[in-house]
Amino acid sequence: MEDLFNLELNDDTVRFTPDGRILITDAIHALAGGRDAKRVWQKIAAQNPDILEDCERHDLEDDDAVFFADMETWDRIVPLLAEQFMNGSNRSM
Repeated sequence: MEDLFNLELNDDTVRFTPDGRILITDAIHALAGGRDAKRVWQKIAAQNPDILEDCERHDLEDDDAVFFADMETWDRIVPLLAEQFMNGSNRSM
């Protein structure tokens, strides 16, 4: 994976690719107040599988995958994230 740029947001780090794609779980973690960003993202992706078509997947060495989104795709994810929290469906996350 190419070198990433880090943006410090409060006590969180949000990583970006050199061409401006954002690491989705980093951004969710920063916005969600420390909730389980991976689980929140998995839920959003499961409920909206078409969003994955516009994300770039990178497999990590530990068989985990991370997803990056350009700003247009991120703008589509934000309302889905807000919906998750407004519905209270991840209070246990």
